[in-house]
Amino acid sequence: MFYKASIRLLAVSLLALGYLSVVPEAAAQDAVCEGFDKKQKIGRLGGRTAFSREAVASPADLHKQLTEHKTEITAIMQEKGFGHLVDDLYEAISSGKGLSERDLVRGEVFQWMTFRKRGGATTLGPMCVSARKTYSAYEIELVEVKNNPVKAQCALNVSGGACVEDPVKVDAGGSSKGVTVEMSGPGGSKSIVSSGSTTWSGTVGAPGSYTMTAKAEAQGTKTVTTHTFIIPKACLNLAHIGTKTEEKPGDVDTCSETAKVEVADCQVSLTVSAEPTEVKRGEDIQVDVSGTYDSAKVTFEKDGEAVEAKSGGQAISELTESGTIAFRKTGTYQIKGNAVRCEGLPAVCAKSTTSETTVTVKPAWTARFFGLAADPDDFSLRQDRTRPDGLSERSVLKLEKGQGVGAGLEYHFNDRVGLEASILYAILESSLFFDIGSDWAEDDDDASLLAFVIGPNFHLTPGKKVDFYVGPFIGFADLGNVGFRVLGENQRREFDTDTVIGAQLGLDVPFGAGDWGVHFGARYMDLSADVNGVEIDIDPLTVGVGLAYKF
Repeated sequence: MFYKASIRLLAVSLLALGYLSVVPEAAAQDAVCEGFDKKQKIGRLGGRTAFSREAVASPADLHKQLTEHKTEITAIMQEKGFGHLVDDLYEAISSGKGLSERDLVRGEVFQWMTFRKRGGATTLGPMCVSARKTYSAYEIELVEVKNNPVKAQCALNVSGGACVEDPVKVDAGGSSKGVTVEMSGPGGSKSIVSSGSTTWSGTVGAPGSYTMTAKAEAQGTKTVTTHTFIIPKACLNLAHIGTKTEEKPGDVDTCSETAKVEVADCQVSLTVSAEPTEVKRGEDIQVDVSGTYDSAKVTFEKDGEAVEAKSGGQAISELTESGTIAFRKTGTYQIKGNAVRCEGLPAVCAKSTTSETTVTVKPAWTARFFGLAADPDDFSLRQDRTRPDGLSERSVLKLEKGQGVGAGLEYHFNDRVGLEASILYAILESSLFFDIGSDWAEDDDDASLLAFVIGPNFHLTPGKKVDFYVGPFIGFADLGNVGFRVLGENQRREFDTDTVIGAQLGLDVPFGAGDWGVHFGARYMDLSADVNGVEIDIDPLTVGVGLAYKF
């Protein structure tokens, strides 16, 4: 009895110990895969449900066995929507890319797992690993990448900049975010649009050709989908752990757009020169027009009023380039040039400038016409003789003042020296007092004085409006004979004259700015004459008033 009781007690104790050891394990298993039913828990691998009864020891062995089951693997992958990844699966196993080894973790969940049922391959899932035993497995990651490209946009609008002063306006609006614009031209390159801006306005600083280049880039995205599979080495039951999708930066697209701006040089310069600056009337003047300009014209003024010049015999009011001109009247002329550049561009660009030179046109000739008053030296030529009849004869001849006219023509070598030829004609009053014995009588007659003289004039006020001059002269003078009727007799006196020398002074005062003026002049002539064998000094002094014409 005691023996049987002891046996019974031992059996009860062992059962109690077994219960205590099993209950915690079951509770632990239930806690690991809580919510999964018995069919969804993987307590052990292998046995009748194994996809392959041969365990694998290497990736090559794995590839070999799966290849033998490729038809089944393909069918399962297609059924689960992964048919397009079959080749990638085999490639990963063959190349080792995306293939790794690890131990299965209790509690991890598979979306589905293959197993064999009645000799065929099927799937079940989701499945949870509840096995305590450690199983080694191959993990395979198959990655699908879908690019979502974005095209970069470059827009560039450039305006203005016709000249250095005209601002260039750059607008890259409409371009992809982060657009930059670089300007290259004389002097190098520089960035003008960056840091989030899309516009720029400014002057370029120097004329020339400028290129604006807009550059932008846009980065697309790529959808990276990673499918993770597990293959236990013990049974080859292919399982799908899960799929993870990530959005990552994709490819970068770039673009560029260019525009050119031609910036004109609008700086203008002009030089108008004339040679010679002092000429005689009608002489040619070479006018040179030089500088930097688009167009230029030269006009002529005298005393602030526009005048004409001659070019090739034709009257012109302006020149557009260098040329030869001549002025028809004396005086001071202003030759004025005006040049423009960039006139057709915006107003801020257009530039103009002027240049001026002065030419003095002096007369080559001066003609003078005047009336004169002549005043010879006072003299009385007394002659006494005894007549053949024994009577005493006495005569007194006198030559007195008179009036006349004159004209002169002077050629100007320059504004200081000229050569003048003149003709003077005057009527002088003459009288003869005559007596014989106790009888006497007196009679008058006109004596004509004609003189031709020539000599230099020295002008003492060169360049002035009033022309004052002096000069010596030499020439020939003829004093006409005179006749008287006294006491019933005709008495004749003959003057025998020769060369004459003298000096003159003159003053020409112009009428305003014209070529005509009033002339004042005085001449002293050293003139002697032989009268009936007696030499007398006539030495007339003439004073004249008239007109002077310079040409």
